[in-house]
Formats: sequence, structure tokens, C-alpha cells
Amino acid sequence: RFRKHVEDFKELQRKKVEQDVVFPAVVDILPNCVFCKKSPLLMGVLVVEGVLKVGTPLVALKSLTEHVLIGKVTGIEMDHKEKQEAKKGQEVCIRVEQHANDRSLLYGRHFDHKNQLVSKVTQRSLDALQVA
Repeated sequence: RFRKHVEDFKELQRKKVEQDVVFPAVVDILPNCVFCKKSPLLMGVLVVEGVLKVGTPLVALKSLTEHVLIGKVTGIEMDHKEKQEAKKGQEVCIRVEQHANDRSLLYGRHFDHKNQLVSKVTQRSLDALQVA
């Protein structure tokens, strides 16, 4: 009975931190597959490394020290079907919602297909991953 209680408690803790966990991902923008250049951004991408999940915050790398926060992935679509995640090697279309104060961000002006997109992993998300 105690073991059941401990398992239930761990599952509850895992569910609490689930939305804070950010999995590492590296994606390339497909240059001929940008459908909407301002919020919400709609673009085709190739997942180069990791797993891209709905809810992942994305950053465009300008250089090793400079990056631009793009927004959060709110949708992933493959073969006209909604998905919750995309794995390494898959080409998918993603919808990225920008944060309310960053609505002026434009594809082509602030970042383009030459910039690699990576997930923004924070210390909080690493801590949440250790709990889960």
C-alpha cells in the first residue's frame, strides 16, 4: 500500500513539471517552405538533432554568442496530420507563436533559413527533467 502511494506521488510530481521540461532539438528551416513570415510563423523544417515537441521554445542562432528568441512551437504537422513531436531526420511543418511583446519579429529581417533554430533549454527545464 505504501509503494502504491509513493508511485502515485511520483506520477503526480512528474505531471506537475511536465510542461517545464524542454527537450534539446536542432532544426534547419527549409528555404522554400516558409508560408507565413510573421506571427504565427508557419514554416517547413528538418529536425537535425533531438526531438522537437509542441511547447518547445525556439531560438535562432545568429552567431556563437548572439541569438534571437523566436517563440514557442504551438503545432507540428506531417502529411496533413497533427503531431505532438518530430524526431531526428523528419521534415515537418511547424507553427510558432511569438511572445506578446515580440510581435514585430519577421522572417527575412531578424532571421532566415541560414540561421539554425535550437530549443531554449533553461536551468528550470533541466531541474524539471531531473525530477521527471
